[in-house]
Amino acid sequence: MEAVIHYTHAIKLDKKQYQLFSNRSLAFLKLEQYFYALDDAQTTIKLNPNWPKGYFRRGEVYFATGNYREALDAYREALELEPDDNTIKEAMKKSTQMLRNKMKEDMQAPWMGGAFGLVLGLSIVIADQVFPETPSLKHPMLQAIVTMVICIIAYAIVRSVRYYGNIQRSSLLQPPIDLLGDSTSTSWDEYANGNAGGLLEEEEEPKQEKPQRINKAAARHKMKKNKR
Repeated sequence: MEAVIHYTHAIKLDKKQYQLFSNRSLAFLKLEQYFYALDDAQTTIKLNPNWPKGYFRRGEVYFATGNYREALDAYREALELEPDDNTIKEAMKKSTQMLRNKMKEDMQAPWMGGAFGLVLGLSIVIADQVFPETPSLKHPMLQAIVTMVICIIAYAIVRSVRYYGNIQRSSLLQPPIDLLGDSTSTSWDEYANGNAGGLLEEEEEPKQEKPQRINKAAARHKMKKNKR
């Protein structure tokens, strides 16, 4: 967090220093603040499109969030600007392998779930024939239907889990939800200034007591009372 604050102070002094945005992107990445890390990487590229590290930073964010295809594209752009950089080549190799593994798992996992469902369905049918005195599933067609239904359900569950897992990875790059509303939203510039979202409240000015108004009738009564 301290690194982010220091880099933010430096950026406020010179907003054209793309190296500062690159460094802050790395700091955000270590804090797992992926949206801000990606935003700073994009700013780095915008300020200097010919600097390979900006694309490398973007690739690092995509890789950390499991978006391997996008990471590979970013690393490829970095390598075009720096063809002899072994770090970029290694990152590309790692991203390619992770992408292949992910695609393989996305393809195989639902079928493995379906196979598990098939075994489970057959086990239920067999148990129904062996243990009860009067089996519930007497007709072979009914036994086949039950087995296939369980198989399909297991396939669908695993496929859904993989699908929502991919959505979850993409959501890591979405801007954080402001649960408190716009009036108390906190920017990193405010943190750097030491006044995050109004955490340092201004001191209230002391209230001055208003002079009390004296009723005319009451004043006359008081004057008569004093004469007596």
